[in-house]
Amino acid sequence: IALKEAILDALKAMFGVVGSAAYEVDVLSYDTSDGAAILRIASDALVPVRAALTLKGSHGNAPIRFAVLHASPFLAALACPRF
Repeated sequence: IALKEAILDALKAMFGVVGSAAYEVDVLSYDTSDGAAILRIASDALVPVRAALTLKGSHGNAPIRFAVLHASPFLAALACPRF
């Protein structure tokens, strides 16, 4: 829930409340051991969502960093062990 909240905060900070509502982000999986997550977003939202996440430097009082390791239009490609 904290991850989703951080993502929504990043979108609101960049696009405002109304603008951020245009981008739907779903957290499909999250690994607490390494902080890796798989997100589902619409293909036309990829650039704006990545931009918002890039500018997010903290959540609350804690530092935070987002890094996109892989992007694919196919969910099965993200399940491949080489990524």
